[in-house]
Amino acid sequence: TLYGADVYVDPDCQGRGVGAALYEARRRLCKNLNLRRILAGGRLSSYDKLADELTPESYVQKVKDGELRDAVLSFQLREGFTVRGNVIHDAVEDLMRVTGDSFDGTIEYNRFFDMHPTDSRKQGKGYTHSDSLQMFAQDGKTPHSIVIRRNHIYDDPKTGAPTVTPQGIFLADPGPGGYRDILVEDNLIAVRSANSIYVGGGQHNVIIRNNTLIPGPQDGGAVIRLANKHKWTNEGTTVTANVTKLIMDESKRSSVSGNHQYGRKAPLARYFGGSGRNWQDFLPPQQSPIKLGANLGADTYLQMLVEQNSE
Repeated sequence: TLYGADVYVDPDCQGRGVGAALYEARRRLCKNLNLRRILAGGRLSSYDKLADELTPESYVQKVKDGELRDAVLSFQLREGFTVRGNVIHDAVEDLMRVTGDSFDGTIEYNRFFDMHPTDSRKQGKGYTHSDSLQMFAQDGKTPHSIVIRRNHIYDDPKTGAPTVTPQGIFLADPGPGGYRDILVEDNLIAVRSANSIYVGGGQHNVIIRNNTLIPGPQDGGAVIRLANKHKWTNEGTTVTANVTKLIMDESKRSSVSGNHQYGRKAPLARYFGGSGRNWQDFLPPQQSPIKLGANLGADTYLQMLVEQNSE
């Protein structure tokens, strides 16, 4: 590990690419020393102005969502980021958004738990549409070079408006060129939406592999949807080795192979140990046609969790 305390650029030299050059030099040093990662601290440079109004966590979230700009954190997020080991839960709207020119990011080992969408359309108002993790373009720039790995996504069907179904991992509305270099793997997903994993515009090296999906009540969800919208073909998307109810390849331009689709109205008790609220629910029972070690679904991640919890 290469440890860093802070990177600071003289105010007279800011805006000239000096900070980006320093970050790139740090990455080159890490590679030259054959180190696995960079671990660095950072300041919330403008938080003091809003400390009476926002908690640090709320401030960080607003910066990530693009609602606020912080000279240090906004720059760091553009230069690459890791969101790891968090419990992100109980929001009316999306639990996490990755937008615009976000790249070199890793989102892993998080628990996305429960969304609370609202629906006031009968009262002549709108509704909130919640995703666990949503990506979209901003100012013509699209997130790229991002790994979404080994997250546990669960939505409690008893909370939130029953007329709105929260979605899982949602990649939509890209800018010119579409999505590129996105890896979604080894995730455990249990939501009610047909957009459990949704890809719209996966044009270059978008890989959806080894995810396990459990449907919600009334057999809703557990669908990987490759959408044919806004002239995007998803021709650069590969879907393989997933365990899911259904894969909807709407444009027929993606590479889809080696998945286990258990189908609608499947005897779920044969496949899974529960509703998906806990990671153990994703373990295949003894009578399941899918066995641990078969490299289907989030097999490697589940085996790792079993080992960790048996010590």
